[in-house]
Amino acid sequence: MRRAFFVLASVACALALAAPSRAQSTLTLAGTGGLSRADASRARYRWDERAHAAYGASALLSRGRVGAGVRVERTGAAQALELGASAPAEAAITGTSLEAIARVRVARVSGASLALTCAAGRTWYAWTPEQVDVNTGSGVTTVRFAPVATPSAAVGAVCALSAGRWQLGLAAERRFVTLDTAHRAGEQIVYAKETFGDWNARLEVARTFALGAEGRTR
Repeated sequence: MRRAFFVLASVACALALAAPSRAQSTLTLAGTGGLSRADASRARYRWDERAHAAYGASALLSRGRVGAGVRVERTGAAQALELGASAPAEAAITGTSLEAIARVRVARVSGASLALTCAAGRTWYAWTPEQVDVNTGSGVTTVRFAPVATPSAAVGAVCALSAGRWQLGLAAERRFVTLDTAHRAGEQIVYAKETFGDWNARLEVARTFALGAEGRTR
């Protein structure tokens, strides 16, 4: 995952150097909503492979064709527990990502544009319920689901239509996270670090503000 941070930083620096010195600077604020689907390989750990709702917000400072900023996004998932009749059938999982983003516009025709994006940051996972009591027959055992924080990175593309200062975009993205895992192989429990790639599709509604020479928006 360190490689993802290095790539993002390199891309952002390269894009900044490539931007024309007289290009207009803008600030774009966006709200997003869509769907996120877990990597099929997570099924080994009883993660639900169905698509779940995702939403978030971003701020992007751009100059010419390139921009950099920050975003926050929340996604959902579910995990089957299979801990017996005394426990819930599944736990809800909430993923919250905070990431730096870089974007470069590669094509524009009239009010339509296509941009490539990359991001890197951190994702936090939390389970609901946080713990369950399991009746083992000889007593009750409490199973706790501790929150998990892990680095994350993403690559994708955005198609957008502009009308004045407003934009409506459709984004598709692949986000990667690395998690500590454990699974049974025969009579042994195997512990490892695995990287999973989730698919994300979302609509973006954005408002762009032109930045004046004195740093004020208009």
